[in-house]
Amino acid sequence: DGNEMISKDELKALLQIPDACIVLRDLGVDVLALVDAADVIFEIADELDYSTFMQVVMQMRNSNTVTVRDLVMHRRYLQGEMDNLSELVSANLGNLALPNKETPSKPSKTSAVPAF
Repeated sequence: DGNEMISKDELKALLQIPDACIVLRDLGVDVLALVDAADVIFEIADELDYSTFMQVVMQMRNSNTVTVRDLVMHRRYLQGEMDNLSELVSANLGNLALPNKETPSKPSKTSAVPAF
């Protein structure tokens, strides 16, 4: 869009261009991994400047090996996601209708196990 920044939508549009995918592949970039990682790449910022974007893209090269730093960052990300999920579950537990403990539910006649 001319702002010298790259957004997730612009990345997805770029990855729809066969020649762009070929160039990325020739640079050793795992294009499928880049597609899969788009949501994570743009999770913190809606747009990246060109230099930051190229650093991220070059980290997606097949020749790169995993480092301890990568594992630590991955662990932090997963922990954050698990914390968010835990908060959502806790916040919504109050919305669940629990059966009355005093009157046990009786199985209905229509809930018989079907014959196979």
